Amino acid sequence: MKHCYSKIASILFYVGGLIALPASALGQVSMAVVHLVDHSEQDIYNVLGSGKLFVADFKGSNDVTVTKLTGDLGSDFVDTFGGQFSSGNPDYMTNFVGAVTNGTGDGIAGDLECIQTTFALSLQFDFALGLTPADRFLLIDCDNEERYRIQAFVKNGNNFNEVSLANWVVQNFVGSTEDPNLGDFPVWAPDTGMLIAAGDALSEPLTIFTPDRVVDRVIVTQTASTGSADLQFVHPTPASAGSLGIALSGTNVVLTIPTSNVVPALETTTNLYHGVWTTLIPNATPGMVSFPIATDRQQFFRLRF
Repeated sequence: MKHCYSKIASILFYVGGLIALPASALGQVSMAVVHLVDHSEQDIYNVLGSGKLFVADFKGSNDVTVTKLTGDLGSDFVDTFGGQFSSGNPDYMTNFVGAVTNGTGDGIAGDLECIQTTFALSLQFDFALGLTPADRFLLIDCDNEERYRIQAFVKNGNNFNEVSLANWVVQNFVGSTEDPNLGDFPVWAPDTGMLIAAGDALSEPLTIFTPDRVVDRVIVTQTASTGSADLQFVHPTPASAGSLGIALSGTNVVLTIPTSNVVPALETTTNLYHGVWTTLIPNATPGMVSFPIATDRQQFFRLRF
């Protein structure tokens, strides 16, 4: 079964007139998660263990390719973020319901199936639909003496150029632990791309990474370990996006960003058919934003969740 998870609210602006499209068509859909079972019903552990590439669904069909660079995988693991562990975790995690058939969960709200690491494991994720500021990378249970290096790349022709993670947003959540003291949680070093445990034994803490730009490749490497962590990529979708607003103000167009449980990216293009969408604001918080009017061409805006 294939699903289309990309939900986009658009605002159309023409010189001389404005047309606003409501966001009510977005509705409510399940959070997109990297499937750990492919279209041939093979799981990631068997495929990578046999030396092959693992290709599966994320935001589209067969749009993520996983390559094992070094080390070995652990086994599949379901992390719990709902029920008694829902307090202090994002709503999109606690309300998510995955399925055994595609390797995303077990049918229980808040349970998420993840890729379990072992020492010296390095995994490369290539995204046909780029990882955007609307997506999240999860690293779960980094504790004791564990260290993980994160690298991000942008594709340029046939080459991949590494980019800085200095402006990525990195947040710690309680995850499945009963200890809400974030002072014990892992520390992010953006200059080296390292997530470093604080030396304490915790029970499944959750670290969430939000990219500051579109990237095409992410490499995750476990560089030090006294245990194992879990990896997953998710694309949260809003339960309700509210209504989009647009108005003229002198030589500017004013957009009203609706309140939502997921912060979208604000993008623009001058051509719906062949144009390239440019990110204006990676994380468009609710409220009004103003931009100069394009007087010599039509201009389109959209919110990408």
